[in-house]
Amino acid sequence: MSNTPLALLGGTFNPPHTGHIEPALAAVEELGIARLGLMPCRIPPHKDTAGIAQQHRINMVNAVCAGHPTLYPELIELSLPPPSYTVNTLRALRKAHPNNALCFLIGDDSLYNLSKWYEWEALLDYCHLIIMRRNVDQDTLSPEIEAFTVQHRTTHPEVIRETTRGHVYFASTPLQNISSTSLRNQIARAGTVNLPAISRWLAPSVADYIEQHQLYVPTT
Repeated sequence: MSNTPLALLGGTFNPPHTGHIEPALAAVEELGIARLGLMPCRIPPHKDTAGIAQQHRINMVNAVCAGHPTLYPELIELSLPPPSYTVNTLRALRKAHPNNALCFLIGDDSLYNLSKWYEWEALLDYCHLIIMRRNVDQDTLSPEIEAFTVQHRTTHPEVIRETTRGHVYFASTPLQNISSTSLRNQIARAGTVNLPAISRWLAPSVADYIEQHQLYVPTT
């Protein structure tokens, strides 16, 4: 991709939904970045996956990306040895794309907890952090995170595009009040995705995939 800036959105994508994708698309449009990679994270064996195999998550991400010209699947984390720390994934991405601006998108809820991440202070050695709004009621940043954002913040999209790493940018993204957990619970209760309150959050290809494979529907 030459030196084209790359934007990446990580998540379990179990399932991928517009609450993930629409704010991220708005962020990359604001930044003037043409491509957005959906990067499924590795789920540790001890964490609840709602009975969904990794391949289903990959297939749903592929389905979303096939239907949108801005999106592409980025599966690098699934190929890396555990433990799956974000900093390790970004290090591998930087090695694969040494000359590209790498923009890692996170919700502001993740920013508030950033100091709990493994080697969080090294993240900007490999990427820019793009912060998307998630909550109407904003928490207060801890003093160390506040100092971190003040030191590295830029309000200029061109700085993000024209440098490879090292900045924090707060994007003016729309709020989406939905979560994968909520969607899974709604599908389980309804026994189908074919209700407007559920399907409106899903790409048609993903809704079809869930229905075809009866994902999230109780088997008993």
